[in-house]
Amino acid sequence: MTSTIETDNEIANWFYYLLSESSLENEFGKDSQFSDELKDLRHKILFQNTVKVIVLLFLAIVLFLGKIEHFLAFVPMFILLFVNDTSIRKGIGRLSQRVLSRDFVDNDFENKSLYQIGENYCKKYGVASLVTVQFFTVNFVRLVFVSSVVVFAFAFPLKIQQSYIAIAILFYASKVITGFHFMFNRMK
Repeated sequence: MTSTIETDNEIANWFYYLLSESSLENEFGKDSQFSDELKDLRHKILFQNTVKVIVLLFLAIVLFLGKIEHFLAFVPMFILLFVNDTSIRKGIGRLSQRVLSRDFVDNDFENKSLYQIGENYCKKYGVASLVTVQFFTVNFVRLVFVSSVVVFAFAFPLKIQQSYIAIAILFYASKVITGFHFMFNRMK
């Protein structure tokens, strides 16, 4: 289960959403090691989201100024994003494993599908289900991508390089937006 959380971005996103549920944190206690690790994880994710917004701004600069040299600024940011993302996923996996081990005696969760586990936690904590979140995320990203291709290819033609960059910006922005959990709270 931990390896799935660490490798699949959407699954990790949903488990972080679950871990962020205040009633779950209260069950472990506000002063517990779980709470401290969750606080550390929140700081890493805040930093990660800030860097993602900065990357989007740099992409916009490249689009409007047309200077591809600015792209070199992305290299250290992408390395930073990758290293931090790996740390975040491991943290989510570790905390999720603790929750699963507590709720499923003798690793009983191994006999259930990931979606069954998601539905159980959906009912228990009143959060959006894993299936709902995945459905929304995939469809939102797909809609943004297809719409941006249509808009920048036909309705609002730019230079070919600018069109590619604009599509990349919107695609990346849609992935960033679906990572913010305020979107999931509306799906309950």
